[in-house]
This record gives sequence, C-alpha cells and structure tokens, in this order.
Amino acid sequence: MTPFGKRLFLAKVRRRAGALVLFAFLIPVLACDGKKEPLPYSPQEIIERQKEMDTIYLARLGDPAAMARFGLWRLRGAPVAADEDDGCRWSLKAALKGDVGAQFTTGRCYDKGWKETPPDPAEAMRWYLAAANGGNLQAAFEVATHYQQGRGVVVDAAEAFRWYSRLAEQGHAGAQYLLGMMYANGEGTPVNRAEALRLLRLAAATGHAQAIEAVARFE
Repeated sequence: MTPFGKRLFLAKVRRRAGALVLFAFLIPVLACDGKKEPLPYSPQEIIERQKEMDTIYLARLGDPAAMARFGLWRLRGAPVAADEDDGCRWSLKAALKGDVGAQFTTGRCYDKGWKETPPDPAEAMRWYLAAANGGNLQAAFEVATHYQQGRGVVVDAAEAFRWYSRLAEQGHAGAQYLLGMMYANGEGTPVNRAEALRLLRLAAATGHAQAIEAVARFE
C-alpha cells in the first residue's frame, strides 16, 4: 500500500470509529432516567452523516472519487448546500486526476459555463472525449451529438455515426433513434430504410417518444 493509500485507509478507519463512538454516546445520554426521548438521529442517519464526513475529508486529502462525489453534491445541492462554482471546481480537480465520471461532469460544466467561466464547447468536447474513451456512455452520447451538430468541433457526420453506432449496440435508446434517423436521411452513411426502421423500432420498444412517432411515419 502506498503512503497516500495508507492515509486514506486510516482516515476511513478514524471516521468510522468516530461514528460508532458518537452513536454509543447518544444512546445512554438521551435514554437516561427512563425517559423515552427520541434520538436526534436514527442509526441509519448517523451512518449517512458519517459517509458525508468521510467524503468531504477524503476529498480534501485529494482522493479523486471523493472529490468527484463532493463536486456532484455541490452541483445538486444535496446532501450539502448548492454551489455551482464550487461543484465545477471540485469536479475539475477530480477530472484532472483521471476520474471518468468527473470528466463527464466537467464537460457539462464547460458546456453550460459557470460563474465567471463562459460556455466553452471546445473544452467541453475535450472532457467528453476523455470520459467517453474511459467508458462513460453519457459522455459518448455527448461526443456524438457534438460531432453531429458541430458544437466545439467541425461538423463530422461520419464521426457522429461511429459514436452513435457504438452506443446503439449497447442498447442506448437515444443513440438508436438518432442513428436510425441518420440511416433514414443518408447522413454520414448511405440511405438504408430497412436498418433505419430496425433501429427506430428498438428505440420505440423502450418507450422513446420520438422513435415511436418515427416508426408510425415510416411504416
């Protein structure tokens, strides 16, 4: 185990021990003299709060997974206060350390822009590509749509087709629908209405509304 790994392990042990001590202390104090006072937190709530403390502590130590998780919390406003700027900054820190989920989140941050950072589709695409190459399906879908729409890159229907195809093979309904439409319109590939209809039916079977409408038009 590396020195940093030992620090993370000891931090987790210390935090878990703290939760047990806190819970053990609360029970006799609040239940003394036969009073049936309710505990301020249930055992499960104590465990959840301890997990939150673990995440924050490990994020400050530089653990990429904890940094990514804390960044999402700040962006979502749960279980901590919302702060988009702080959430994007923590996500970027984790992304720079190679966390794939954080790379996708960082792409979203650059796509939208935050605080004094204006939207930057090219930088967003860079992070989407990193996350997509790491196996993140959401990022792969963003890569495909950016190539198709020319956001942050030059329009490249062939690349969009390639990325949609990879996703469609894995059952991604949105990719199946858009790939079906590319076959139907001859975008990035020769027109193939039979393949278009096959893909649209697959997407429609999942409840994809646009695919259902498209199947009704083509049949």
